[in-house]
Amino acid sequence: MIPFSLLKALANHKTDNDVTGGYINPEAKTLKAATWKIADFIQSHAAATGDNVHFLLKASGE
Repeated sequence: MIPFSLLKALANHKTDNDVTGGYINPEAKTLKAATWKIADFIQSHAAATGDNVHFLLKASGE
């Protein structure tokens, strides 16, 4: 599960009215891992029919 605060950061939502928003600054590595987790979830639930699904491949060494 991905924390709501991290989802907000990935979606580039404003955190001005969020009490903890100013204290949470996720690192690029954390954002990247969450992005891959979301992509893996979508990919596992996508039904390929013809050429409409493009599979994502992680770069080597990640």
